[in-house]
Amino acid sequence: MQNEIFFFITAGLSIALIFLLTLIRKDRKKIKELKKQLNQEQQKLRVPYLNLNVDPTRPTLCIINEGDILANNISIEDIATTVDIGFRKTLLIRFKPVDQLKPHESVPLDIQIFEREHALPPSVVNQMSGVLISSSFKAYVHCKNMEGIPYCIELIKEGPKCSINRIAVVE
Repeated sequence: MQNEIFFFITAGLSIALIFLLTLIRKDRKKIKELKKQLNQEQQKLRVPYLNLNVDPTRPTLCIINEGDILANNISIEDIATTVDIGFRKTLLIRFKPVDQLKPHESVPLDIQIFEREHALPPSVVNQMSGVLISSSFKAYVHCKNMEGIPYCIELIKEGPKCSINRIAVVE
């Protein structure tokens, strides 16, 4: 009889031990997931989120800091795009650099347009703003965060909408 009682107690303890080990394994998994989420949130506080948008008050492209940190030394690589203005024309768009953008700040971009290495006059650039706003292209924005870490942000502009495709630290 004592052997049977000992067997039941041992079996009960084994089941309880297996149950506790399962709980510990699940808790470790949850802790690992929470650490990963925490790391992602901490990274968001260090990464600049820059994007292009259209100024609704006038037809011009703006750069906006959608993040919560200051972005410095902002430059956009030249963009070659084909526009349709009754006929197809390939143009080179050049953007003047922006020194700094505060969080959630937006500034109009100073744009120069070139056709076959010849700059178009400002009056033509102003007339073409609507065409540029509706055109599609990829843009590469370079900037630094407050710590001086350089980033490259790849933007995809399709018509009037623009989205962040990728953000990478420049090594």
